Amino acid sequence: MKRKIIKILGIILIIVVVLGIALVAYTYYKIETGQLVQWEGKWYTPEELKEKYPPQHYEVEAKNTPEEVYKKFREAVINNNKEKALQYIAEDQREEYRKKFDKKSFFKKFKEIPKDSKIKKSEKESFGGMSYYYYYLEGEDKENDIPHSIIFIKTKDGYWKIESI
Repeated sequence: MKRKIIKILGIILIIVVVLGIALVAYTYYKIETGQLVQWEGKWYTPEELKEKYPPQHYEVEAKNTPEEVYKKFREAVINNNKEKALQYIAEDQREEYRKKFDKKSFFKKFKEIPKDSKIKKSEKESFGGMSYYYYYLEGEDKENDIPHSIIFIKTKDGYWKIESI
């Protein structure tokens, strides 16, 4: 009777060990083939990872240009149309700029920004759906003064918006 129990326990132990080795081998295979990915200490399938952390880079055809956005933004500012100016600001920045525009001195400062022909694209810092431009205000020394920057981002719909100005 003891021998039967020892045999049965031995067979169960062998089955558990074989299943454990098979599970480790299968998991190793999934990791090596990219079916499991570790991110911040947790394991995800590629689908779970895309859902949790969607891709930041996307290519869509542009439906306007940063220069057009800047020109319309500047026109809205000159015409004291704060709401229209806010339409050209990226959605995640609008509330911040709305608060800033409520201060008359801040909005007045924006009326000094130059025409669209005076802004220059920084080729080294522009890529994909993000574009950097810069300008100097009237009377500033291009050799010694730091340029003012404008950052444009392209939305998933293909429209350029001002991220920062």
